[in-house]
Formats: sequence, C-alpha cells, structure tokens
Amino acid sequence: MIKRENHMEILHRKTLLIIAAAFALFALFLFGMSGLGVILLSGIVFILPVYLILDNFELSLTEKVFFSLFLGLVLVPVPVYWLGTFLSFRLSIALSFLLLLGLGLLLRKVKSGKHHEQGNEPDVPSDVEAKQP
Repeated sequence: MIKRENHMEILHRKTLLIIAAAFALFALFLFGMSGLGVILLSGIVFILPVYLILDNFELSLTEKVFFSLFLGLVLVPVPVYWLGTFLSFRLSIALSFLLLLGLGLLLRKVKSGKHHEQGNEPDVPSDVEAKQP
C-alpha cells in the first residue's frame, strides 16, 4: 500500500514536470531552439546548485524547487559579478556554478558523514517495525 506522503510526492513531481515542460514548449514555440536552450541552461545554472544545497534540509519537493528558483537568482549572480571583476565572465560563470555545486555536494557528504558517525540506523518504515518482535 502506498503511503499518502509518497502519493503526494509523486503528484508534486508530476506537476513540476508538467510546469517545466510547459515553460520549455513556450520557449520553443516563441523563440525557437535558442529559446529552449536558454531556458534549459538557465535552469541548470540557476536552479540545480541551489536545489542541491536545499536538498540537505527537511523541505518538501515543492519548497526546494520554489526556493531554489528565487535563491538561485540571488546566489548565482553575486559570485559571478565578483569573480568577473578579476576574470572573464565566462570563466566566472563556470567557477561560480562549480563552487555552488561543490557546496551542495559537500553539504550532502557532511550530512551523511554525521549520520553514520552518530551510529544512527537508517529509518525503517512503521509497517516493518510493527512486524518485528
């Protein structure tokens, strides 16, 4: 039997995929392949690193995507600007993307290291716990 939370999580994922596909189709029809490329690359550069950072916190999928969209519009241009004063802007875009992506992956590694260091066992669903003596 599927838990209610899992069902809602699947529903949120499908809804977000439909919204993303609608944006992509809108950009494709309005601006052609270049518009589609801009939408996809903007999603990768602005949303993905911040989503990986927020994935380490107890947020729902919708909250992670919503916050990563708006925080990405703030957190990505700042290091690009400051690195761009010393380096070329293409290089500063790549470096800030890698910096934020690395920060998200580092947070995930630190979080999983603390989980294993404390000796915590992985979460067991409640129906499995009920079957054990």
